[in-house]
Amino acid sequence: MNATQFYLRLKNLIHSLDQKEGLAELDLVSMRLLEIIALRAVDDKPMTVSEAMALVDLGSPATLHRKLDTLREAGLIDTQHVGSDRRTKFLHPTDKALAHFETLSSMVSFNLQQPAR
Repeated sequence: MNATQFYLRLKNLIHSLDQKEGLAELDLVSMRLLEIIALRAVDDKPMTVSEAMALVDLGSPATLHRKLDTLREAGLIDTQHVGSDRRTKFLHPTDKALAHFETLSSMVSFNLQQPAR
């Protein structure tokens, strides 16, 4: 299987998983924002709401605020305060989001181990 075939097969698997897990209603911007939030959290550098709103390559601050609300309502992110400063909210993926990424990781691993056709 060449790289293009692998990528398209992977995208198809991801789409199927999103349908199965009820994430299909999330648009691409919401999914990309979730990925960025999860990457930052895994690196132990959780993103603040302000930092998320500054991701202008994904959309305007108003759009990003709506996307954060969508992710929160879907149970994929939550916000936490650190220390006594209640003004800064840090974004964290929920167990539901982490389970989704774990499933994706398993799918990629499985497909990489499959012999080329």
